[in-house]
Amino acid sequence: MKKMVLISLAAASLITLSACTAKSNNSSTSSSNSASNKTKASSKNTSSSSGNSKLKSEGTSTNTNTTSNGDYVISDVSSWNHPVKNIFGREAIKINKVVLQNNKTYPVFYVTLSKELNAENKAYYTKLMKEIALANGYWDYEVIDSSKGADIKVKCKNKNAIESITYNKDSNYFTVSSAQVLSKEQELVNYLTSNVSEVKSFVDVHANNTTSKASIYVERYPDETSTNTYEKSYYIIYVGEAFSDHTVNTYRFAINKDTNEILYYDTANDKYETLAEWRSSKK
Repeated sequence: MKKMVLISLAAASLITLSACTAKSNNSSTSSSNSASNKTKASSKNTSSSSGNSKLKSEGTSTNTNTTSNGDYVISDVSSWNHPVKNIFGREAIKINKVVLQNNKTYPVFYVTLSKELNAENKAYYTKLMKEIALANGYWDYEVIDSSKGADIKVKCKNKNAIESITYNKDSNYFTVSSAQVLSKEQELVNYLTSNVSEVKSFVDVHANNTTSKASIYVERYPDETSTNTYEKSYYIIYVGEAFSDHTVNTYRFAINKDTNEILYYDTANDKYETLAEWRSSKK
């Protein structure tokens, strides 16, 4: 009987020992697999993090750079905002790049001009250079069209006027037409300011303004070929505010070629009104 009991106890001990061994082996295998999975996951995350970092770095790259001589080059013109850009865009002139020289105070605009530089277009380019000078705060600047072999340098004075326009080193190329156009423009601006009290007040208010200044210029010249009476016989005068990075239009007026009539031009409705009608509509 004792012998049978001893045999039973021995068998039970053997079964228990086998179960413990199996459990230990399973636990060890599970732990090993878990560690392996963690290592793989860690490796995968590290790889993913490295990839994301690379993409982020590529995404923040820009199309601007500074040359060895300190010039700041803007090649991504689409993200560049400036009043001058609006003028070029209006005239269908493509800006290829902008190079800012002399501590970013002298811009060189590399463009593709939309019209030929010839005698017929001298007045057009004189007016355009004046508009750009105004939009650029009357800082000196340069316009280059390599495809046309054109290099136009504009020198300003007193931050309120153009001193000279040089075309391919010829300082006399624009001289005659420039003087005529600028003289006529000044005549029209003076006529408008003297005869429209709202414009006179607008100019006076901005005389000592440090954040913006009054901007008044001839926006459109009479077109003899047009069948539209107003386009054929009237100048359009732009009146607005010029800030450092944008412009805001306030008024537009039409003055006839004989300089004896001023109309208000409602751009939203493409409508011309007498000054009396315009003032009445504001009440």
